[in-house]
Amino acid sequence: LFVYKGCTWTEVLPITAVAIRRTSVMLMIVVAAFLFSHWLTETRVPVLLIEAITAIDLKAWQFLLFLNIIMLFLGTILEGISIILIVLPIVLPLFSQLGINPIHFAVIVVINVEVAMLTPPIGLNLFVLSSVSKAPVAEVIKGTIPFLLLMILLLVIVTFFPVLSLGLPDWVYG
Repeated sequence: LFVYKGCTWTEVLPITAVAIRRTSVMLMIVVAAFLFSHWLTETRVPVLLIEAITAIDLKAWQFLLFLNIIMLFLGTILEGISIILIVLPIVLPLFSQLGINPIHFAVIVVINVEVAMLTPPIGLNLFVLSSVSKAPVAEVIKGTIPFLLLMILLLVIVTFFPVLSLGLPDWVYG
């Protein structure tokens, strides 16, 4: 407004209204995810999940593979923060039980969230790319498919080879 003069004073109010609407939608999603995760904790779902996984004797890699599938599915219908707020309270107690390093899991979650940002129909990065490039969303989706497939390949590799996510911290911190 002052430096670049990209808009006029008459455009400020409509732009602000759009920003408030979009922010409120995102905030409502985050609040709903927070309430859902609180409900899950109060109903002891994580404890029941630990008991079920212990009963069926899941290995860490099997659990991570199952969790990746769940997060990839959630990525098609939710945005990243909501996925984290829903999944983390449920699976956090399982880390010590299954011997999963929290750093390794954090890397897996970040990759899953990045894949979610490129997955239609909710993929927020698709809409950002569409607005920046002035291209239709369908064209952006076609252009991002190779990158999406590479990210899924990266997710599989990092899931099965934890040294990729733990090597540098182990090397630096001993």
